[in-house]
Amino acid sequence: MKLEKRHLPLFLFVFTLLMPCALFAHPHMFIDSKTTLEFDEAGVKGFWVEWLFDQFFTAQILLDYDRNMDKNFSADEISAIEAGAFSNLANYHYFISVTTGEAQVDIKKVSNFSAFMKDDRLGYTFFVPMAIPTNNDKKPVKFRISIFDDTFFCDIAWMEKDSVIVRAPGVFSVDWKILRNKNAPIIYDPTGGTARRDGVNYSGTVYPEELYIEVSK
Repeated sequence: MKLEKRHLPLFLFVFTLLMPCALFAHPHMFIDSKTTLEFDEAGVKGFWVEWLFDQFFTAQILLDYDRNMDKNFSADEISAIEAGAFSNLANYHYFISVTTGEAQVDIKKVSNFSAFMKDDRLGYTFFVPMAIPTNNDKKPVKFRISIFDDTFFCDIAWMEKDSVIVRAPGVFSVDWKILRNKNAPIIYDPTGGTARRDGVNYSGTVYPEELYIEVSK
């Protein structure tokens, strides 16, 4: 990526970054994630996702898209970022799946994309439409949200503070917790190799941390 960065299209960088490869046992991009649940009168209508990226990817986006170098993206710059460094994630379901009962839904469409800078880090925000009605028989509705890159090129972790926000009318009771799903191991290195990066040990097997939600009315 260092050879004349302007001559290396970002979409190529992102495409290369996201290609699965069992030889890598540690991530190459780090993302902090938060989720905001949005309700209407019927129940969950979807959720907002906010990502904050590591300094390396932040620098790459600024170099390629911040045309006036003010670290403040205009509407045109945001549209360019969406086209060149976000839309391709549709091929990976935006790293998001929603499970209700036994049915898992991979996300195929999102809306309201925006890009911003926060504490010198690049941020993305977008809305995931996912209608989940709440029954009127007082039986809780349970579902879970997974935001995880199973190729392990992107290490997506829940933010330590305000990782989940609920925007719901008072008629709804919403309980949530983030748990590691021990029933869904993802094996990257069948040899059992390990790697150490930024003070963290990475093994060939990980378990995604998922958001478990229970809604009653």
